[in-house]
Amino acid sequence: MKYFFFFFLCINLFANSNKTFDVLQPISKTVFYEDFVSVVVKIPKNKKATLLEIRANGKKYTHNLNETRDTFCKTVKLNIGENRIFISLYNSNSEIIGKKSLDVFHKSEVFKNGVDIPKGYKKKYFHINKNEKTCKECHDMSIDKVNNSKTLSNIDLKNIGIVNMMNISNVQILEDTKKSKCFSCHKNVVSKSNSHAPSINFACLQCHTGESNFFNKEFEGKSKFLAPDPIDVKCKNCHDKVDKSWYKKDSQHGPVMTGKCTTCHNPHSSNHEFFLRKPIWNLCTTCHSEKAKGKHVLTSFVFSRNKGAHPTKGRPDPVRPGRELVCSSCHDPHGSDGIYLLRTTGKTAYSVCKRCHEK
Repeated sequence: MKYFFFFFLCINLFANSNKTFDVLQPISKTVFYEDFVSVVVKIPKNKKATLLEIRANGKKYTHNLNETRDTFCKTVKLNIGENRIFISLYNSNSEIIGKKSLDVFHKSEVFKNGVDIPKGYKKKYFHINKNEKTCKECHDMSIDKVNNSKTLSNIDLKNIGIVNMMNISNVQILEDTKKSKCFSCHKNVVSKSNSHAPSINFACLQCHTGESNFFNKEFEGKSKFLAPDPIDVKCKNCHDKVDKSWYKKDSQHGPVMTGKCTTCHNPHSSNHEFFLRKPIWNLCTTCHSEKAKGKHVLTSFVFSRNKGAHPTKGRPDPVRPGRELVCSSCHDPHGSDGIYLLRTTGKTAYSVCKRCHEK
């Protein structure tokens, strides 16, 4: 028995002595809702490593190592659905001295590959005291204070053209967003062409309050930066139409009524207008697939010119010069007092039609 114990101890010591690095973040089989992830690698200082290489989705990220640090971070772009991340460590002779791989899942309800989370994956939260201890070697992990901020008034809002949408006064934002404790690791969430005001100003705590809501009660207390789901309880603090108008409409849209604003909108940034997750027509036809042929259901009213139905794309919008005809040209995606979310009132569609068709 003692020989077996000695043999087991030797194997264990040998394994630990050859351990080239640890991946602290992300944990394999984790679900992410943004298309970026920070890869955090801890490398023992006694290893002769000079280069860290991370590969994901055909892209390669490299990090030159130095002896003064043993923990290194790199932000990696994710595709929708499953992603495999490869991590390799090289010595000065360009020889691999260690390698690992892990799998993560980027979930999005409006992309086919991102809807159903595969078995074995689950949401895991990084911002807990145990994980943050390692980060404290290089990062200030305290929560942003408001003493390095300015007050955003309704005058400021008017100057940037959003006063008619918002109901905000005395909002505090950082004078220099790069001084945000969140910036160095999360700056990529606002890297797209259209950024949401709280995010671009790194006023993260406007939404990431640690609170849960109906759909994520199971995660309550898991992270100090948890955001409620549904998120509309935070959205309506700025977008007062959510409470005053949309919920009272006769014709209602499912995502709005359930408070799931982030189903259609990316709350951080997007390459599409209105922070949408897809262009308008593509987004609508994700759920309304019967319209995906580009023809409307009203086949009985239009015949020869449009070959049997009204187009839903590929034509100029007569009401909005310079813009393309899309679903929202006729339908209000947030709610309507008309039938079928049409931009009208009452039970007929005629007033919508005559906006473009005078005869």
